[in-house]
Amino acid sequence: DPGMFGGKSAAMFVNLSKTSPAAQSIKRAFGIDLDLTAISYSDKHDNLFELKVNNNKQDNVLAYLVDLVLKISEI
Repeated sequence: DPGMFGGKSAAMFVNLSKTSPAAQSIKRAFGIDLDLTAISYSDKHDNLFELKVNNNKQDNVLAYLVDLVLKISEI
């Protein structure tokens, strides 16, 4: 198995919207309230990696991700 990005190209969708089972489990276990979705795409032939994050918590995605990393580091 060459892994997720082992082939020429790959795509992934992550659903951590507020009502998703994964986000609800993380909230119960760690107290972190998530509400985001992410799409990533990779194409090794063109040396491309793209990540798009949609969040419903803050207008600034980077600020949201930094805040999230800080919360996780406190666990």
